[in-house]
Amino acid sequence: MTRLELEAEIRAALGGRVSDDETVKLTVGGSAYYLVHKWINRAMRRIARKVDFDALKEEDTSLSTSDGVEYVSFGTNWKIIERVRIIDGANSHEVAYRPKSWMDRYYPNPASDSEGKPEYFYGTGKKMYFYPIPDTTYTLHCDVRKWPANLTGDSSEPDFGDDLVDDIIIEFALGFGFATFGEVYKKDADFHFRNGEIMLTEAYSADVYQPAHEPVFEGFVSGNIRGGNALEPGSIPDGTTRPYRWLR
Repeated sequence: MTRLELEAEIRAALGGRVSDDETVKLTVGGSAYYLVHKWINRAMRRIARKVDFDALKEEDTSLSTSDGVEYVSFGTNWKIIERVRIIDGANSHEVAYRPKSWMDRYYPNPASDSEGKPEYFYGTGKKMYFYPIPDTTYTLHCDVRKWPANLTGDSSEPDFGDDLVDDIIIEFALGFGFATFGEVYKKDADFHFRNGEIMLTEAYSADVYQPAHEPVFEGFVSGNIRGGNALEPGSIPDGTTRPYRWLR
């Protein structure tokens, strides 16, 4: 659905329960249905906080390193970084994630080391920091999950890529809407929030088990795969290992 269509559904549901005096509050600062639009965007963020739909996963190639600069800022609406790669012909490789505590332990002063092609990164403060510090410009291929973009126009549509999620957006938006109108509508708000949670669980189960879904593991390297299905822990440079686990 477009924002205009979502708005119409929400207004129709409110119209049957909320008095005319209350619906006047939907217009703020001369902007018609400002609050309804706000509820729609809040509903989408609530959905994205709870689950990671595959439609919000993409390969972002908008970022590049700079010679002598240790970090790059996150891309727009990034929520989770799943994988970072540098594509450089036969020298292409994945830039391995390490926690900041690990980097501080093994590479406490990267500025004193030689620059080169990044091998590791950690994220903090909406920035990715690399080791070694890049020695030139490298285009980063980042597999990320994003927050849905706010709907800012009547024809804009949610980023979830599935009309089934529209019903969930409507339910959560109605929950926020009835909650806005005070205690007298608390039961209505609770009903729609609860209904939205049930629908969200069902929709996410369908998304996970669809045939195109790709399971995601953490903590193993391709050389650890034996016979196509046996997994062993992946090694890290300090000589220890970490077990693989589901990311979701």
